This record gives sequence, structure tokens and C-alpha cells, in this order.
Amino acid sequence: MVCDRDPATGAGRLRPLPELAGYAAAMAEGKLGDVVTRGILDAAESPRDYSDFDRLLGIG
Repeated sequence: MVCDRDPATGAGRLRPLPELAGYAAAMAEGKLGDVVTRGILDAAESPRDYSDFDRLLGIG
């Protein structure tokens, strides 16, 4: 479980770790402690830009 704060409302929330955006990609970088310490899991929360991929598929 992860406890964090919703940036839009400021409300606290509890979420299962695998539900975080980018969890799988972050965990591929190493152990949980290392990933959190290096800020990779936090960075994984930011929205990703898929525009190049969409353009490749001809949908963007």
C-alpha cells in the first residue's frame, strides 16, 4: 500500500502499489527501496507522452 496526497484535492489516499501509474516500468529498474530512493517511482507518476508512438501507428 502507498499513502500519498491527491494533488488536485489535497486529500490523503491509500492505493495498492501495483495500481500506481508506471509501477511495472519502475520496478523493472530494481528493488523497491532503490526505486523509491532514486525517485523513479515518483517520476513514473507523471503522465507519459505517447505522441511519437501514436504517430507511428498513424493515429496521432
